Amino acid sequence: MIGTKQVLMADSQRLAAAAARAKGQLSPRTHTTTTTASVTASLEVSWEMASNSSTEDETDTRTDKTHCSNLSGHAVRRTTEEFVQDLPIREAVAKTASSQKISDILLNAKLVGKPTVSFEFFPTEISDDNKSLLEQIERVCFELRPSFVSLTYSSSCKDEAPVIELAEIIQQRFGVPVLFHLTCHRAPAHLEKVLAQLREHGLRNVLALRGDLPLTNGDERAHSNVAWDQAKVHNGFSHAYELVELIRAKHGNYFCVAVGGYPETHLGCWNSVHLLPSEQARAKDLLFLKQKVDAGADFIISQFVYEPEIFLTWRDACKQLGITVPIVPGYMPLQRYSIFEKYVSWCRAKVPPTMWKNVQLLRRDHEAIATYGVKMAVAHLRTLIGPHSSSSGTSSSATTTFPPCHSIHLFTHNLTGPSLTKILKKLQLLPFYGRRRYNGAIQCLQMPQNLA
Repeated sequence: MIGTKQVLMADSQRLAAAAARAKGQLSPRTHTTTTTASVTASLEVSWEMASNSSTEDETDTRTDKTHCSNLSGHAVRRTTEEFVQDLPIREAVAKTASSQKISDILLNAKLVGKPTVSFEFFPTEISDDNKSLLEQIERVCFELRPSFVSLTYSSSCKDEAPVIELAEIIQQRFGVPVLFHLTCHRAPAHLEKVLAQLREHGLRNVLALRGDLPLTNGDERAHSNVAWDQAKVHNGFSHAYELVELIRAKHGNYFCVAVGGYPETHLGCWNSVHLLPSEQARAKDLLFLKQKVDAGADFIISQFVYEPEIFLTWRDACKQLGITVPIVPGYMPLQRYSIFEKYVSWCRAKVPPTMWKNVQLLRRDHEAIATYGVKMAVAHLRTLIGPHSSSSGTSSSATTTFPPCHSIHLFTHNLTGPSLTKILKKLQLLPFYGRRRYNGAIQCLQMPQNLA
């Protein structure tokens, strides 16, 4: 496991040294002591947009100079020490992130009218793998400044401790709230223990899911409600709403609780995974979602879709049913064909015929697949974050009658290469280098002289 105290101590020493080196370069105003109260005083979420480009595919040299993304795999041109030059600000922000609920971030984004961006990562029970993943998450947090990150782990996981430690490090070191994945695979007593550990470590955001059976991908029994009831642990939960009820009963409103939503209907409600769901199946799935919200869920993250209109129509149906909590659309960027094919098959996601045809033509060319994935992600996400924007630029569907989404959640599968940066750049959602968004407060940091 990662030694949390050792890592945080080393990080603190590293940042203190960086701050000491920077004192001779920064103005006295920059070194004014910043308290937690001053950081949290700003209620408006300020999302700095990248400068407009006359042509999207044209290289934006100014953004390249100021952003200096090392997500592309090129030589690192700046370090964490150079980027965060004021240790008091960093410490105050970490405390703020640890106590911040994601539901408040989403509400703020809606009030301000600027979309939030968040990412999902998939840690393991292997320490060495998590150390490598932590480096990737660090780059994403400091380069792209997500509103939060979620940590998802396998249904076969027997020990949540490494994931909890990873989450604590992300919040304390990077100042980014973590949404912790929790499923009904374990007995209620064990779930209570995990919740107590999350609270002890300052983690306040939980994604409550029933989960799927730990079967081979493609096995339709993994989604089956009948198979779940037969294989669940003794006295275990059969539905996610029971987990939500447990959280509220034991911890009141301490936790912000998210639940999953399924625009194309959860496979557990399908009559057959080989046939499209009936209207009765769709209605049943919506009632399950309403049950989770009524149990105390604060917001919803949806399964990914590749036809934005499916999500928008489903979101409208949720509202008609009386579901009023924020609904965050999930999206899985096409970065590798093998991952795309696996999860599209696993989730029975509908892929537009033209997109499927192009993917099949490009599947042996990894670079071409990634480039096409960026193009499709930008088109799809533009439709979602609108307002009233076209998904493809064609006149046949130039506008939409749906209001825009105020958040997007990207399933990365631990792929943090240049595709993520390119997608956000084209959507004008990259934060400027010299200004950092600390989940509700802006702190101005002087750009290092070697990059000015």
